[in-house]
Amino acid sequence: MACTADGDVMTVQNGLKLVKPRGSNRPMKPLTIKIAPAYEAKLALLAEQSKENDENEMSTLKIGTPCKNACCEVVYNGPTDTKSNCVYHPGAAIFHEGMKFWSCCKKKTSDFSTFLDQKGCTTGEHHFSMIEQVKEVRQDWFNSGDYVHVNLYCKGVIPTESTFESNGFSLEAAVTYANGQKESAFDYDLFGEIDVENSHVLINERKIEIVLKQMDRTTWPKLRYDPEDENSETQDEVIVWNGLNQPTKERDGSRPMKSIKTKIIPAYEAKLALLAEQSKENDENEMSTLKIGTPCKNACCEVVYNGPTDTKSNCVYHPGAAIFHEGMKFWSCCNKKTSNFNTFLDQKGCTTGEHVFSTIEQVKEVREDWFNSGDCIHVNLYCKGAIPADSTFKSNGFSLGAVVTYANGQKESAFDYELFGEIDVENSYVMISERKVEMVLKQVEPVSWPKLRYEREANEQQEQEVSN
Repeated sequence: MACTADGDVMTVQNGLKLVKPRGSNRPMKPLTIKIAPAYEAKLALLAEQSKENDENEMSTLKIGTPCKNACCEVVYNGPTDTKSNCVYHPGAAIFHEGMKFWSCCKKKTSDFSTFLDQKGCTTGEHHFSMIEQVKEVRQDWFNSGDYVHVNLYCKGVIPTESTFESNGFSLEAAVTYANGQKESAFDYDLFGEIDVENSHVLINERKIEIVLKQMDRTTWPKLRYDPEDENSETQDEVIVWNGLNQPTKERDGSRPMKSIKTKIIPAYEAKLALLAEQSKENDENEMSTLKIGTPCKNACCEVVYNGPTDTKSNCVYHPGAAIFHEGMKFWSCCNKKTSNFNTFLDQKGCTTGEHVFSTIEQVKEVREDWFNSGDCIHVNLYCKGAIPADSTFKSNGFSLGAVVTYANGQKESAFDYELFGEIDVENSYVMISERKVEMVLKQVEPVSWPKLRYEREANEQQEQEVSN
């Protein structure tokens, strides 16, 4: 792996150039949308049919049915309701690198409560009928000259209700299809940089083709960028033999998440007792300066501070992280999965504890590394001053979720891993010291992992090449 003098280009594995830095702060811009001529005529007919269907649905709607548009709180009160006063977010909810935002307006925040309070950025019609959220859509991609083509097999797409945006490195799409009855969101961190201005989206009746113009004409070995590629060994140094470097094939995502036992270094236990006493004094000082109306920072708790007489022991909240994975939305602490965003927001807390009225800094980037050792995988999180009682570590064997409170309670970070292979949760553990958190994951099959994370697309492509 080599780097040029200016540090802008890094050569990865087989000599392909991977542009760096990734430009995550660039604004997202819409891609040009083109419609196949044969489909334009059909869209006009579908629009007329959709209008008739809407009128039929309105006559059967129940009073109190909520609008399905994101962040609109209006409910249906009768056929005299206007459909043109809806303030909502037409884009998809994106959770990426610790930041939370809507793809349509890009007001980013690391605080989940602030994200939920963001008012809609678009005015349009209410949608009182349910649009099915589909998490799995057939898709493929290929290189062609200096273009990369991504196909989404969504039949009956509504172009006016779909968005496609990119900043050159990230690609996001929110697609309404099946003549308005279904919706799917797509989020790609691209392997290389694209020219947004000269890229476009071609929509026909049976699929969407996203045509991405490359900035540097090279053959992409994969569609998605993986940060671990920058630290990996050259391709020749990884021996692929009879599935040795293949991840576990049966990945049961429905397994419940179980807690991983926590161990504390003896030298750190004594210091934690002292920190707990100091934290108690700091909490009392903060309570004396808190403003009336300050909301509790715990997820899904809506209590606000009303004065020093408030009890701190009646908070019902989610101690885990909000996970958005493969179209499903859930809290890592209780694992009640749903594909509907409103249902996710309405989930009551699963834990009772103390309110947290002071602000804990949400940190998205934390130094971490990993290595193989015998029949265990070691993952190090360099979170100094971790608070074991306020941190959670859970896994179902294939997924690993962690929420770590550290810096003596002043900072918090969430981690989410789709593991390369299966681990034995019961015989895994977390070792916490003053300077780092070490997750020791016992493998079900003691083989050397070439990478920590499982990549579904890369694995399927490799299996197809082997079968051919």
